[in-house]
Amino acid sequence: MTYHIPFSSLGMSTPPPQGTLWKLAVRVHDRDDAANTPIPDKWWPEAGRDTNPSSWGDLAFGLPTYQPPRTSNTASLTIRNKLNNQVITDGMVGGALGCGSSVADVWSQLGNKSYPGAVHVNIQNESDISDWNCFSKFYITFPLSSLPRGKSLVKTTVMLYEYGNSGVQGQPNPSYIQVARVGGDWNPATLSWNSAPAVQENITSLLVNTKSQPVIPWPGLAVTWDVSRAAAEAYATGQPLRLVFYSTDNQYNTGKYFTSSSVGDWDANGRPTLQVTLGA
Repeated sequence: MTYHIPFSSLGMSTPPPQGTLWKLAVRVHDRDDAANTPIPDKWWPEAGRDTNPSSWGDLAFGLPTYQPPRTSNTASLTIRNKLNNQVITDGMVGGALGCGSSVADVWSQLGNKSYPGAVHVNIQNESDISDWNCFSKFYITFPLSSLPRGKSLVKTTVMLYEYGNSGVQGQPNPSYIQVARVGGDWNPATLSWNSAPAVQENITSLLVNTKSQPVIPWPGLAVTWDVSRAAAEAYATGQPLRLVFYSTDNQYNTGKYFTSSSVGDWDANGRPTLQVTLGA
């Protein structure tokens, strides 16, 4: 469902300035039959309540920005699965690359389906809700314990390698892929659409083009997102960097296929990579 709420209905002639925060909660009343069988309301955030605005989420106008500190003597470090014995955890949820073809009954099983060790992952969405079984998201956790403590984080980027697209040959469309941080940990053996940790904050977004064949050789098209804000917060608190990649695309044929951290040693450079620049 899509709601359009004019600013004029809120007594405003223009949108608020960039960076403005509004409190927001969503309460969903679900009715599945004519008898109106009782179904508990669903909330976003899950802890939201009508009379407690402190339990609501924040609606931010404009993406958050990161102001890097003034530093000198910068150094860049690379975090990638198996590089210098580092362990990166990632996992896909949703319909994967086959629109739920790996389960016998998408209605009862797809929401709890896990894909531990999947080498190829899909990030996909579209406005046609009838294709919900094709929607797919990608979670990844980068440990930051290998980084020296007491430094200032200047910049952090995450790179994924796109090796293909969903849809009919010659018809794939670009995809608007967003990155958000998540606060909870997860187990790749049990990670699913229903059990995945909730999103805490959108960090950045990027229009990802289709991969032209066979112009770009393996491991494919390198796509890079700036996740400095999320990385700085995780580094300052001694936590891993936990991210989710997803899209809110409108058109068909927008799925993007990437290699995961489980890709074999024969092409380790195709694994998701975090590039961190620190300064003194």
